[in-house]
Amino acid sequence: DALGRRWKRQFSGAMKLHWFGAKGDRVADDTPSLIEAFRAVTALGRGCIEGEPWDKYRITHTIFYGSNTVFDGRGCEVYHDSNTTNGSAFMPEKFQHATEKNYNIKFKDFTLNTSTTGGNGIAGANARRVTVENVHSDYMYWHLFDGAGCQDFTIKDCHSYNCRTAPYQCDNATYSAASEASDAAGNVLPIAFDASGYVGKSRNVTILNCRANGAALYGVHFHNT
Repeated sequence: DALGRRWKRQFSGAMKLHWFGAKGDRVADDTPSLIEAFRAVTALGRGCIEGEPWDKYRITHTIFYGSNTVFDGRGCEVYHDSNTTNGSAFMPEKFQHATEKNYNIKFKDFTLNTSTTGGNGIAGANARRVTVENVHSDYMYWHLFDGAGCQDFTIKDCHSYNCRTAPYQCDNATYSAASEASDAAGNVLPIAFDASGYVGKSRNVTILNCRANGAALYGVHFHNT
């Protein structure tokens, strides 16, 4: 499409969030800028998005990521000021497709926090080959990583403080609210079921050198597996 052709002409190396108008001041709503950046990578078929060190990107609803995507925060903060209680900050774009999947995704080197009224972190929702590395949270309403139906995922060198539930979760949950997104209007977008009646079966999970301090329920939660 036109967006893909545009970025094939202009792309060299990583895409910078400020190219898309992100302010990074934790006051402005940077959701549209992040959405456009992730759409540009999806249009290209692969790519890396970079934040700026010390910037604080405030988002209010879900950012959808495609296959072959790297988000390198480079020391930034993403603050998910969620417009619902359960919507995720990041969600694979195929999360409402029971058979189609997203593959080869990496999130690295940033802090991800939510508000005290709601919000989830990175959702793996039926994706494959997901890596979350050196991602930290000072406060998380739900999960820093929610692996509902995610397979072949690695969580490495992540630290979570003051999580309201469990920072690291994988599950085969049998209800569509197990992992949700939200749109700009605050509508809840539930995950799809697979043919077996699950949202997907989590397999091949590695959690390496991670920390959970002050988690209200658990450090790691394997749910309905």
